[in-house]
Amino acid sequence: FFLSTAMTTKLTTEQQRATTVLEEKLVMWKSLLNQPIHNCTQTNFFCFSISPIRREHLPHEEHWVWNQSNAKLCTTMYEGRVGVTIQKFNARKKPKYDQRQPSYKVRPTA
Repeated sequence: FFLSTAMTTKLTTEQQRATTVLEEKLVMWKSLLNQPIHNCTQTNFFCFSISPIRREHLPHEEHWVWNQSNAKLCTTMYEGRVGVTIQKFNARKKPKYDQRQPSYKVRPTA
């Protein structure tokens, strides 16, 4: 198993944790494939998907939405044969609402 960054920048602590979790979960990818995405707000939820996960697919409520971070980590695995993109989504309050958003984070990998 080989994971290397395709970027020249150093990985943040959060990106290092995300790649470590990906490495750990990869051995059970078949059992985690296409798990119901509405469970993504549960602590330590993890799934694999054959299609990209977009913020429109994630569950939300009337007073908050998901905000996609601009930072994307592009990596390769298996000596460059598999490309991986790791992104981060945070819950954000809608402007016209006083109610706070939950403190959710989702880190999709593709």
